[in-house]
Amino acid sequence: MSLRHAAALALVGWYLMSPPFDASLKKPDLDAPLAKWSQIGSFDTAQECNGQEAYNLKQAHAARVTGLLLETDEAAQCIASDDPRLKGK
Repeated sequence: MSLRHAAALALVGWYLMSPPFDASLKKPDLDAPLAKWSQIGSFDTAQECNGQEAYNLKQAHAARVTGLLLETDEAAQCIASDDPRLKGK
């Protein structure tokens, strides 16, 4: 790996993203463009982001969260901060 490649990787952060709510379907809109999703966390590494995602889901299950909140937690995704889908069109 070149120094330039290593430096580029070091600049990439990670976002934990949650889908928007589709009022007409009364559920999270999993097909919405990523640019419309909400950032619910920011992390230095994918491992930290994935850890938070797993923690959130574990807490939701422990609290016996159901319905829309659980669906939203289950749909959350870790996305690299340089992912072009975050910019939209």
